[in-house]
Amino acid sequence: MTQTALRIKTRALAGKRLDITIPELDEGEEVEIIILRSQDTEAATSEKISLLEFVKTVDPGPRPFKTWEEYERALQEEREAWER
Repeated sequence: MTQTALRIKTRALAGKRLDITIPELDEGEEVEIIILRSQDTEAATSEKISLLEFVKTVDPGPRPFKTWEEYERALQEEREAWER
């Protein structure tokens, strides 16, 4: 007996249900289903933090403008370039 594996990604529906359609199957065919939760999902459900807490953890990295005034000046120059 040859076994064939199919990988399908889906999302849990309301009521914690799954609904999948597999065209390769015949009606009434017996199958075995193995469910693997995504690692991202496990992390998200085990470590819930607020958006503000998440933002505080993000490395600011290099900024294209040192001050708000520099940003405003560059934005104005860009707008003027569009009007030309």
